[in-house]
Amino acid sequence: MLSSAKYVEIFKEIIIQPDSRLLALWYYCKQTADEYGVPDVLAGTFPKSREELYKSLWELRNNLENYVRKESVEYIKRSLESRTPEELYSECFNHINRRSMGEFFTPQLIARRMVSFSEKKSSIFDIGVGTGTFLKEAAQLGYKDFMGIEISPILCDIARYNLRDFKGKLKIIWGDFLLEKDLPQADLWISNPPYTRHHQIPLEIKEEYLKNIQSYGFRISRISSLYAFFFVRIIHEREKWSKATFICPRSLYDSVHSKSLKKWLLKHKIIIALEVFHDQKIFEDAETGPVITYLDSEEHNTIIFRNCLLERRDITILSEKSRKIAELDPFKPWTNIAVSETLIDKGIRLGELFTIMRGVATGANKYFVLSEAEVKKYNLPQTVLIPTIAKTRYCLKKNFTKEDWERLKAEGKEVYLLDLSRDKSSPSVRAYIELGKKMGIASRSLVKTRKKWYQMEKRAPPPIFVTYLSRKRPRFILNEAGVIPLNVFLCLYPKINLTEDCIKGLWEYLNSEDAIKQFNYLARNYGEDTLKVEPRILDLLVIPYELIKTCSCLSKYIQFG
Repeated sequence: MLSSAKYVEIFKEIIIQPDSRLLALWYYCKQTADEYGVPDVLAGTFPKSREELYKSLWELRNNLENYVRKESVEYIKRSLESRTPEELYSECFNHINRRSMGEFFTPQLIARRMVSFSEKKSSIFDIGVGTGTFLKEAAQLGYKDFMGIEISPILCDIARYNLRDFKGKLKIIWGDFLLEKDLPQADLWISNPPYTRHHQIPLEIKEEYLKNIQSYGFRISRISSLYAFFFVRIIHEREKWSKATFICPRSLYDSVHSKSLKKWLLKHKIIIALEVFHDQKIFEDAETGPVITYLDSEEHNTIIFRNCLLERRDITILSEKSRKIAELDPFKPWTNIAVSETLIDKGIRLGELFTIMRGVATGANKYFVLSEAEVKKYNLPQTVLIPTIAKTRYCLKKNFTKEDWERLKAEGKEVYLLDLSRDKSSPSVRAYIELGKKMGIASRSLVKTRKKWYQMEKRAPPPIFVTYLSRKRPRFILNEAGVIPLNVFLCLYPKINLTEDCIKGLWEYLNSEDAIKQFNYLARNYGEDTLKVEPRILDLLVIPYELIKTCSCLSKYIQFG
């Protein structure tokens, strides 16, 4: 299913300037489905702020023959002899647009596995029908009643086309699942929801969604992605299904913002299993790895965690673990339970020793982060220059020295962070500030929030910084150069006075295999060895008591059990 937010933009483009290929595909699929007698879609509920737009789309749908060219329809007809509607549809958008729409079609093997979850195979309700992948698999498995909801009228008709040969009752609602009031009963509710992130949801639509969610007695974070809204509604409607299954990014269970949702899930005890596809990209253009959730309307006291591998012809279960619900911590990531080894649990958390925060965010690196040559070009004084490290590839080691920084400077890399507020009396600084105004730097979203747009936040050099988005393993870097890292790194600032030897001991441990195992457990896995960790998640990494006992400056603060 695609998000309301992105479809608003696309629908506007279709109405104002129709795309010949997309409209021809839409027309041909709708016409063919009509000829086969496939039941028409039923109009549902939409965001109030977009009702006029959806009325226009309905009119467009009913008059497609006036917008398509005969040769375009013939091209679609010929193409469908050897290709799928999904392939033709995807060609209308580049992968960036499809990613921002939150649209990722479910692979057939995964769809079959999810549809097979219910022992009863009479009725199915597909939330976000898309092109009908789940419903096609359900027909193969003997389901009789096929129901679904989809916000895209184009995908509604592609789904009808794909289901033209199947027998049974079909009811597809064209509407917004998060607002639709009359949802059907079914043996199985199933969904691959839009992966749309919070900032891509228009504010007025988000307010409607939040109001609905809050009416359930649950407060969801305003910065939750759209799939979290879907998940909450599915759980709220559990009286309407016997079983439910849902595929979404692992961040649903691993994000620092998911603790309220996990507390709610632990209270209701309806999760049977989580299946994780660790370090594997199931959806080609998605940024994160997926997890399949299996729900039962009856309560369960344990959850099964499976580590799975999608292969060409099958899905292999690599490992399986059970955890009692009472043992699960809503403040920790869950999906790595499926793949983790036994981790250290006796010690103190890294967040007790360090304040962990992102490096400096400038809001305009090309203006605020300069090379030596650029500094000379604008004749900027030393007083406004702060030594920095701007990119992770500038340090591939586990320490960063003054010699490393000098080498980058000699190579023409950006090594200076500017704080222009340090010397406004300089004519060259004033000239550079005026240049920034002309370039529109002062009006950029982050920059304009500062009291003085050209003033950088004040930071001390952290003794250790870390690559928070890493391939295979992170690098905890000893900051021997005394630089201020940019926000591609996380900075570790001691909360207590630590000696140089103690900092080095902690740094060595953080790069050890034991610590890396913890990092991999805590990090969000984006597939293909890509790991990302947020500051509040890194807080949870445990420093073992054995190491703490060797640091004299820590023994004063830590009570050992």
